Amino acid sequence: MTTEPAARPSAAEVSTEVVRLMRQLGSLKAQLGAHSRHGVEWSAYVLLFHLVQNGPMRSRELAECVAADPSTVSRQAAALVDLGLVERRPDPADRRAVQLAATERGADLFRQIRADREAMFDIVLSDWSAGDVAQLTCLLARFTTDIERQRPRLMKTLTPLESR
Repeated sequence: MTTEPAARPSAAEVSTEVVRLMRQLGSLKAQLGAHSRHGVEWSAYVLLFHLVQNGPMRSRELAECVAADPSTVSRQAAALVDLGLVERRPDPADRRAVQLAATERGADLFRQIRADREAMFDIVLSDWSAGDVAQLTCLLARFTTDIERQRPRLMKTLTPLESR
């Protein structure tokens, strides 16, 4: 008895599942509130993540890392500075320029938020086999890497006609 290989899901089917995932995560985030229970705006947390993971950087460089408008990053960084989670310091390469850097308090908060997120995923994945979790991790990493790699092409292809 031979079994036919499963048909490759279409891009439309993948898109539907990604949108479904994004809606669930968005809904969960909305139910938890616009701010995390730690008082940090979710979008600003992304900046803290990059500063903790990658070290101090200029605001423009940080905007590039998060693919956001520099003015948005500036506003979010100012909020993190006000909370004592990020500090401005002279850029060692050019003392006239300023870098943003996570403070120890910011790094501690980052670790706490990451632990909370990991606890949430532990709950979601509690009934999954180790093999399934490994496969999901591998495929998500590949999918995300390909989105990052294809970003310039996607932006060019998906830009509204009037701006081409």
